[in-house]
Amino acid sequence: MSETKPSPPSSAVKRAPILVPFSAVLIKALRFDRWPKSPIEWDGEALVTEPTPEHVHDWIVRDTKTPGFAVRLTKGSKSFIVERKRRGTETKRRKLLAQDSLTSARAEAGKWLQKLAEDKDPLEEIRALVQQRKDADTLSDRTFKVVYDEFLSQGQKRVEGGLLKPSSVTDRKKLLGWMANTQLWSTPLAEIDVTAVAATFEPIFFKAGKARDAKKRETGGGKTKRGGGPSADVATAHKCVTHCATAWNQAVGVKAAANPFSAWRNDRRKKLPRVERRTTKLPMRKAEGVLWLKSLNDLRDDPRFRVSVVAAYMMLVVLWGGRKTEMSLIRWADVDWNDRWARFLADTTKGNKDHYVPLAPWAAEILTEQRQKNKDAGFPVGQNDLVFPHPTKKGGHLKDYRYVSGLLEAMTTPNVAEHVKPLSEGHICDTSAKPRGLKIGLHDLRRTLAGELFGESKNLGTVAIALGHSSAQDVTAGYVEALEAVEGLRPLYEARERRLRRLIGLDDGPAQEVTSDQKPYLLAAVEMLKRAGLDPEDLVAQLRTL
Repeated sequence: MSETKPSPPSSAVKRAPILVPFSAVLIKALRFDRWPKSPIEWDGEALVTEPTPEHVHDWIVRDTKTPGFAVRLTKGSKSFIVERKRRGTETKRRKLLAQDSLTSARAEAGKWLQKLAEDKDPLEEIRALVQQRKDADTLSDRTFKVVYDEFLSQGQKRVEGGLLKPSSVTDRKKLLGWMANTQLWSTPLAEIDVTAVAATFEPIFFKAGKARDAKKRETGGGKTKRGGGPSADVATAHKCVTHCATAWNQAVGVKAAANPFSAWRNDRRKKLPRVERRTTKLPMRKAEGVLWLKSLNDLRDDPRFRVSVVAAYMMLVVLWGGRKTEMSLIRWADVDWNDRWARFLADTTKGNKDHYVPLAPWAAEILTEQRQKNKDAGFPVGQNDLVFPHPTKKGGHLKDYRYVSGLLEAMTTPNVAEHVKPLSEGHICDTSAKPRGLKIGLHDLRRTLAGELFGESKNLGTVAIALGHSSAQDVTAGYVEALEAVEGLRPLYEARERRLRRLIGLDDGPAQEVTSDQKPYLLAAVEMLKRAGLDPEDLVAQLRTL
């Protein structure tokens, strides 16, 4: 006798699809806990319902007016959907965005069903559109100010890694004040093109050119003072374009195919006002130049350490031609007294390599005196300590020499007697005066050294080695060892020291040691003088009067 299997409960039997014409009243009356009876029965405009079985989690009512349009109900929701069969029995089902009314839902359903018929997914298209809008918002928020801030942050990291000098970041930060109110700063990176660059920089360069012309008229065509921001200074305007171009190159994100800053400047290169090359030097053939150098040497004996240390610093710039950072960061370990050289370390030089200069007698004398003055003023003088410490900031280095430069300007005025007072009175110049004397900067002293060395050597390569200049095309310098170059420069530096000391009324300088190579020539010269009936000592005395 076969066992009779129990019949499944009526609720577990697969129901026929619920197909009805949708109306607002019908949709409103639908409740998850009561589903329509099967087969469909009507009570007027309402469906006859019965309790929804406990095992049912969702059920669907489909519209007969718009095939594929339906309503899906769950315990917590009721939503309009669209359905379309594809690949046989597979059904693609999507929840409509329009859920506020039957009319709007039906209209959207028609459009979505058309896309599904074309094998397009409306929700994927919507997601893509939303992402595009997000990307557009992101691009809009990524202004050039944001890009430039990132550029500064990257620069600071490079400084911390020893790949960039702190002064470079300091220089870049100045643009934050200069460019903050320009249209460029609020323009999204993706929208910056040559037109946007021109809109910002055309007016800036126009104003800078007009300002320079006005300064030239005031000075009678002479040297004009730089500074005042990009709208007041052509050199600063060019610097702004350069920094912006570099920031654009390093920026990550959607941007033009080519650098718009470089493109604009290249296109306008012949029309933009050019940066005038500085040619100022210390005029050693004029009385004011000699007075300036003598006054600087006198300030080395000023009782105020903040004056004397800067004066010594500037005097060595005269003798070595070092750049501001190179000179400021030199330490006692960078001075070799035995082999007679001084060194600027690679992390302080513009060429990122060690640069050596000869330690001639007068420079050695200045350094020896400065070491004692540092010690007397309470500054450490160990190998790792700075040669020129900051006079008030512990552990700091000299950053500003303008105070002493101002004193020298006052001391070289035509009516210098009205402004200069004795050292014993504790100050140099009358602060109520308006100095109009000789104004000399550190780089002017560097140019002075270059000119004098060329005058002696007639060789630009010699000058380049002395100044620490380098060229990727000049491979010859690579065959010359640094200390060999120092020895080659030494006679020029020593001769120049003796000449400068004579100019400012000092003696001929510390006696130069005669090398074994030089001795035979000196003995031969003395013998020739004697044969000519000339006394060598009388000749030296006459040479001193020249």
